[in-house]
Amino acid sequence: MFYPVGTSLLFTSYTLANDVLAMVIYIFFVPNLIVVSNCLFLLAYTMSGYCTFLLVDYLTHNRLAALLGSTIFAFCPPLSLASAGGMCDNIHFAV
Repeated sequence: MFYPVGTSLLFTSYTLANDVLAMVIYIFFVPNLIVVSNCLFLLAYTMSGYCTFLLVDYLTHNRLAALLGSTIFAFCPPLSLASAGGMCDNIHFAV
């Protein structure tokens, strides 16, 4: 990780939940680490939008507002820029 410079893994954002989910996908569905990483990446977008939908629907009791709010949050610029900039390990901080 960060080959020429190196880094401490003490403050990285890897969590046990991501590791367990990755192991389940790897063992039972696809034994390819690149595909597993892409699945977790897409799952982060999907779950952030879905959970935001549930929260806004609970708070406003308006499904149209919940759909609009969750769509805006799921594709918000900080999340999109973090994924485009190669900081995919920091995506769950926005979620």
